[in-house]
Amino acid sequence: MLRNNSIFSFSHKYLVTKTGEDIKMWGGCYFEDPHDNVTERLNRLEEYQLLKNLEVLDLGCGRGNISFAISIRGSKVVALDIKRTNIYEAKILEELHKNNIPSKVDFLIADALHLPFKDEIFDAAVLSDLLEHVRSDKQILAETWRILKRNGFILVTVPNRWQLIEHHVRIPLFGYLPTVIQRKKIGNEKWVKRLYTKLNLKKLISTHFTDLYIGYLWPNFDCARKKRKKLGNFFKRISNFISKTPLSFLGTSLILIGNKKTDLSPD
Repeated sequence: MLRNNSIFSFSHKYLVTKTGEDIKMWGGCYFEDPHDNVTERLNRLEEYQLLKNLEVLDLGCGRGNISFAISIRGSKVVALDIKRTNIYEAKILEELHKNNIPSKVDFLIADALHLPFKDEIFDAAVLSDLLEHVRSDKQILAETWRILKRNGFILVTVPNRWQLIEHHVRIPLFGYLPTVIQRKKIGNEKWVKRLYTKLNLKKLISTHFTDLYIGYLWPNFDCARKKRKKLGNFFKRISNFISKTPLSFLGTSLILIGNKKTDLSPD
């Protein structure tokens, strides 16, 4: 039934409508071979043995790519997004790949600034590419702290100010412009409110969390490799090489793993 019917419009302007079969093919880049460093993000958590048999909240889950990947790794996932279309699309992808998901992800529509949960009920929270989009990143971190159990942890990824081409505004070296110019441009953007550096991300989370790890992410070109294997592999090799050099600070995103503080006195 899905294959023959156009069922929704994507928010991306270059993907107007898709059939069920198109969703399955396009969703493969997210689910079967996740794009945008999903695998690397979760590998960082696995280094700290933080992914199995946990109750995990995925805030701003989008179409569920990280939610599904965490579920496959052995945790129970609750995923929320404020956009109804994102949750609808995530549920369709879950149905299309239900044989590969060990436990069903609980998707719901909710505002991450006002989480509809009791205090201290989750072991972990994922805030992947979320903080740059919201009105108050501090409020979301406070809400996340509230719903995490004692010694709970967070995974945060945000756009790196020093990347060469910021993909929201699509202006080369945008992060290197004076802050006043950035704010003027970003103020007119629908999708992004702010960019981050290592220093201001560490400062932002320091009230509620202790950082265990912070570093840079580089593209892994998994979707490109599905379509054009040789070209995708070429760019992936370059990306992997640069990520291990002093130029790693040019990565597209920052990634941070943090532990919940029990004492909220400022550092």
